[in-house]
Formats: sequence, C-alpha cells, structure tokens
Amino acid sequence: MDWNNKTWKIEDVIYQPKRKVHNRGSRFHPHVIGEFYSHKMDHSVEYQSMTEFKFFSFLELDNSILRYYVRPVEITDEINKAKFFVPDVLVFKQGNIPCLYDVESSSIDTDVRHYQVCERYAFLNNWDYVVVYPRNLPKVIDQNITFLVGFTKKRFGLTENIEELLSRVRFFGEISIKELAASFRHKKHPLQIMPFIYHLIAIGVFNVDLRSPITENSLVFVDKKQAQNLFLDGWERVNIAIQ
Repeated sequence: MDWNNKTWKIEDVIYQPKRKVHNRGSRFHPHVIGEFYSHKMDHSVEYQSMTEFKFFSFLELDNSILRYYVRPVEITDEINKAKFFVPDVLVFKQGNIPCLYDVESSSIDTDVRHYQVCERYAFLNNWDYVVVYPRNLPKVIDQNITFLVGFTKKRFGLTENIEELLSRVRFFGEISIKELAASFRHKKHPLQIMPFIYHLIAIGVFNVDLRSPITENSLVFVDKKQAQNLFLDGWERVNIAIQ
C-alpha cells in the first residue's frame, strides 16, 4: 500500500497509547522503563523494557517505516469479556498493509491467548500480526542500531552539503566515512562532517553493511537495493493460528 500521501491526523488521534508504562512486578520480572524522543513521530515514545526500546529504535531507523503507534488499541477477549489485551505497536510500512506487533524478550514469555486475540483482531482489520524477539538479533546489528539511533536528530547548518555528499558517494560507488569527511576539508573540519554522515546513514540516505561494526572506516553507498531492512533478517517469529 502507498502511504506517502497520508496526513496521519486521524491515526494520530485514534491510536494514542491505551496504556501507560509501569514497573509493577519488576521485583519478580526485572525490566527497564523510560522514554525517548521520536523524530519520526515528533513526540516522546515510552518503552517498558530494553527489548521494546531495541525494537522502537529499529522502527526509527528503517526508512520504509512511515509511522508507528505504541500500545495503539485495547482488544476485548470475546471469551472473557472482562479481560482485554493491548498489543505493543502498530506499524505502517510503505508498500505493506499495517502490521500489529508484540515484542517479547524470549519465547518463554508466551501468552497464547493474548496472541490469538490480537491476531484475530488484526485479521478482521486486514492487518498482519507478528510476535518478534529483538534479543535474537545478532550482537553486531544490535550494537549498530544502538549507535545509529543517537544520530536520528535533525542536524541544522550542514543540510546544504547533502547533495554534494550524495554526488561524491555516487561518483565513487562506495567510500569510507573517514575519506568522505576528509574530502570536505576545504569547507568544514572532518570532525564536523562525520556526525552528519552518521545522521544520513541513520535516516536512510546512505547505506552501510550493518553486519559489521560501524566505524569511520565503514564504506557508505546509496544502493537502494540494499536497504536497512536486513535488521529483521534472522529474527525469530511466532505466528499463532486464529481460533
């Protein structure tokens, strides 16, 4: 589906969080709660565990994801009307139908009834439903996500250099971050340019091989066929049959 022309005004209202994060039960199941500012959503996003933070960071970095809403709906259990479930996040990805996600730390933390109710709700709304385990990501990709999410903030004062940076990368095909920054020495100090290059990687203008640690020697390129979507490669998924 093509979401590029949406204003998101309706979704921003109806998919506001249906539950606040809390640390109840943390004595028995330790977890970290907090929030970060989402430059994609233009507001703060709360997370209830580092597992959620990892996944929300991925959503910030994946350039094909246009919008995501945490704890967006409250779903009543048709068998037990007094019980309801709140899935973790609803994601709108360019070219795809909306997908409802639950984010778990491990397959041990399964709640089959929760999954069944959420998958049925997604099915009735013509959405997908997926349970993901971010801790199953290869360590190096996990580290790269944590590194890049710090560079998603818009950086003013250097935007006039984007076209020239793009031109140089296209000319060379691929070039190291260090060499690209050094090529601007006549205009800016390389240490001023380098964070901006990391920012362009974080927002998807440049690509890098995320299967290797990102350093100043990493090669950047603009080949759209190799998108940031490889974040999801190898993630364990659980699909619960609708009952």
